[in-house]
Amino acid sequence: SYSGTPFLDARCSAEDDNLIIYGHHMNGGTMFADLCNYQYESYRNAHPTVVLETKNGAVAYRVFSVMRVKSTDYWYNFLNAETERKYDTKIDYALKHSLYNTGITPKYGQQIVTLSTCCGSAKDDRIVVLAVNG
Repeated sequence: SYSGTPFLDARCSAEDDNLIIYGHHMNGGTMFADLCNYQYESYRNAHPTVVLETKNGAVAYRVFSVMRVKSTDYWYNFLNAETERKYDTKIDYALKHSLYNTGITPKYGQQIVTLSTCCGSAKDDRIVVLAVNG
């Protein structure tokens, strides 16, 4: 595609606790441009799920947090949590920094999908939409 292709962070595998997927924010509204709309709770309420389609089928994930971050944010280091405590620490971070409260708190063992794109005036401004399976 002229707009590029969304891609999974090279450090991730399909079994990881957090699948980080990047996509371009195209000014014409294509690719991941709609992710910026998630900064508004009303948009999230109208679009509470994201669907990840792979060769193995489609899985629905519920949006639980939306954060405005920099490209170097702590969240981008979260791929796997070796323990429940480490998982909960990451989730606490996401909930604390969320733009609003969705009422959803992921539990250890649930996989997360992070959708990331540019959003803002600075070169390293990002929006991340975090969604959990189940």
